[in-house]
Parts: sequence; structure tokens; C-alpha cells
Amino acid sequence: MTDTVDTAVSPGYFRGRDIRSLAADLRSGRTTSVELVEHSLAAITRLDPILNAFTTVDTEGALAAARTADRERAEGRDRGVLHGIPVSVKDLIDIAGQVTTSGSLAHPRRPETDAECVSRLRAAGAVIVGKNVLHEFAYGATGDRSAHGASRNPWDVNRISGGSSGGSAVATAAGMVPVAVGTDTAGSVRVPAALCGVTGFKPAHGDIPRRACTRSRRHSITWASSPPRRAVWQTPTRSCPVTRRAVRRPSLAWRGSTRPGSDRAIQRLPSPRATPWMPRASPSKPPRGSPSRQVRRSRC
Repeated sequence: MTDTVDTAVSPGYFRGRDIRSLAADLRSGRTTSVELVEHSLAAITRLDPILNAFTTVDTEGALAAARTADRERAEGRDRGVLHGIPVSVKDLIDIAGQVTTSGSLAHPRRPETDAECVSRLRAAGAVIVGKNVLHEFAYGATGDRSAHGASRNPWDVNRISGGSSGGSAVATAAGMVPVAVGTDTAGSVRVPAALCGVTGFKPAHGDIPRRACTRSRRHSITWASSPPRRAVWQTPTRSCPVTRRAVRRPSLAWRGSTRPGSDRAIQRLPSPRATPWMPRASPSKPPRGSPSRQVRRSRC
């Protein structure tokens, strides 16, 4: 009988912990945002050399934001369940002052402003700890083609993480952060979520703003993982809606007058025009005896 070798890593603090329970601990005083960020940074220091989930770690900025969150909470200001929670984002999404590489050495840039989704996360009190590795230009489902190297599966470091938001899935699955933001067009969040054993949620296209995200293709931001649509990686499924609500656009499903006392009826927006990949209605059957019907019969 062949001996088996355990190639999984010992997880970080956040493995199996959901945002609501962490928020409850913060509100009750059982922990602080600084302590949560320190847990995150310690896990990154220990695990990232093995798993390669991060391109950038903002230690000073994260601790400063955590101290601010603790001070606001002590003053009675509560921004919501994300207040003081560590979060990481895919290195396709701009963070002011940090280099955005999109997994490539071709066009790195240092933006001066945050992406809209990052701004909304900050407004909700989230603490951004760093940026995650991705498949180069988000064009791949394996996660092993990047200027920063391959991200490794935390359950077996000899296996791929999936992509393109591989680093976001790895960071969440390994417990380095409780939630991470990625992007998804054709599985860039869902594939690594499946391979790494976490929840990857892809919202409707346009549900989360894509401003200041590298538009290498049409993506949708998804939770726990290319702009074009944003996504989020999270271990407990019930945490996904919590993060999405903090960054999504206001509902565009209904329109009507905003004037006080107006009696104009609220109207449903028209359905989007059919796109080429949507199925078309089947044509009506040709009448009996028509040439096309005779041809079909002869081919059967």
C-alpha cells in the first residue's frame, strides 16, 4: 500500500468564519479590527510564500484603517457588518497608490484613485489588506500563468487554483481573509471557487460598478472573485449577500417620478433587446407538402 503525503497547508484564522459572526464579535468587544487585521497579516506572512495568493500587501494602510474602524466603533458609529473586516481584491481592480498589473509586466500602472467598488467597500468600513494574484490579463481558467507566478491550491499545493481569480479564491480558502473581490466573465470566479472549495458568487452584469477596473474583456464582478463584473470569494455561503449589498448599484429595475405627491404610476423598465447568443423562437412549421418538409422527410 502506497503512503500518502499530506500536501494541504495549515489554514489561517478566517477558515470557516463568516462575516456576520466576525461582525458580532467586533460589536460585542470580543475582538477588534486591529486584531482581525493582525490575524490576516500573520496568515499572509506564513502562507503566501507557499500559496502565492498576493501581489501586494498594504500592512501600514490596513493597520491604519483598522485603528480608524475601532475608534469609530468606540464613538458609536457603526458602518455595517463590513466595518473593520479585512478584505482583499483582485489585481485587476485599482487601489489608489498601489500598482495594478493585471497579472502582466506589459502595462503596470499606479492609479491615483480607487475603483468604484473599492471606494464603496471603504465607505462600508472594510479594511483593504492587499491585492490578489490572477491569470495574466484574466485570460485563463488555470491560474498558473501570471507575471507573479502560479497561485497554489491550499488543499493540495501541487494542484492548480483555477482562474482567473485564483489568488482571491486561495486567500479565502486558506483563511488569510474572510472575503475577497474578484471578477468573472466565463467562470473566472466560479472555476477557482469550485477548485478551492469556497463560495464564488457572480451577480448580474452591471450590478456592481466597474469603474477603474482593467477592461481586458467583458467581465462581471463577482463575490469572493475581471471587470467587467465583480465577484466575491467567501467560505460561508451566507456571507456573499452581505458584501454584495455594500458595493452594488442602486436598483434600476423600476422608474417613476421622484416628486413628492406625484401620482404617476411606476413603470417596469422594458426588457433588454435580445442579443445574438439568446435563443430565438423556432420558426413556424412549413405546410404539409411544401418542398422544405419533403426534404426533411427524405433526410430522416
